[in-house]
Amino acid sequence: MVNYTMFQLGKKDFLTFRNEWWRDEDGMRSGFAGTYTSHSIGWTHNFTQSIQIRPEIGYYRNWTQPAFDLGTRQGILLAGMDLTIRF
Repeated sequence: MVNYTMFQLGKKDFLTFRNEWWRDEDGMRSGFAGTYTSHSIGWTHNFTQSIQIRPEIGYYRNWTQPAFDLGTRQGILLAGMDLTIRF
């Protein structure tokens, strides 16, 4: 299950909230079996129709067992940046 909620901040900017829940009973998707949730927030800015930047930060958790940091932690905080250039 996933929820995306977006709010337009201006003509070129919007804010995204994402919440996700999934069960990976055999560890096929993630490498570790369990019930997972994630919650993230991101911002998108379109410089032009062809150039977009999207930083995001989120918290991911396996509620069943440690599944992050080589199986030593149940949760992890991740941050990333996406730059899209369309030709």
